[in-house]
Amino acid sequence: MKRLACFAAALAALALSGCTSYEMAPSWEKPSYRYRLGPNDTLRFSVWGRPELQTDTNVAPDGRIALPLAGNLAVAGLTLEEAAERVGTQLKEFVRDPIVTLELRELKSSQVHVVGEVRVPGSVPYHNGITFLEAIQRSGSYVHEFANVSHFLLIRDPLGAKRIFEYDMDAMLTTPDGQKDVFLQPGDVVYVPPRYVTQFARWVNQALSPIRALTQTGSSAAMTASYVPRPF
Repeated sequence: MKRLACFAAALAALALSGCTSYEMAPSWEKPSYRYRLGPNDTLRFSVWGRPELQTDTNVAPDGRIALPLAGNLAVAGLTLEEAAERVGTQLKEFVRDPIVTLELRELKSSQVHVVGEVRVPGSVPYHNGITFLEAIQRSGSYVHEFANVSHFLLIRDPLGAKRIFEYDMDAMLTTPDGQKDVFLQPGDVVYVPPRYVTQFARWVNQALSPIRALTQTGSSAAMTASYVPRPF
């Protein structure tokens, strides 16, 4: 047990000594952004004067939608206006001067991802103007007892030229001259790391769990061996 405790302490010391510092997140301006359709988005299609054509459809993984009369059309990468214009062009063969409306019912292709010490980790739908703090709040907020509030991370373009920025949430919330909230981009990853004491407690718990299991097994076996049923 003493060796195990020493091992856990060594792990904690290694973690504390190997902390990486990152660039502080700058105060970006609100991005100029027009939403473009992508796979798994849900659209409502309608044509003025033709209510029987109204339908909801999903953008398929190949970027296409299937619509009455218009057939299969590629819309991934288009804005809603551009997609409606493309659908209207296809419908001219069947509808005179069609006025097409495409409404975004559910956005799934553009998201930001929130992981770590938040109450509901997962993906948050992106909208123009979403901020670092808003994404965390949409994930149920961070767990103050476990989160390292002075060392949040913003990971931009994780599949490309990855950049990592540090964000001091504690200073933003409590200090007038602290960091300002920042705007996010589609695909950003917000990571709320645990406190060092939280990491240490989890490492110790994980290291001790096999010993607890063996102890419980031994206790159960001893109780079984000591129990002798009465002969009646």
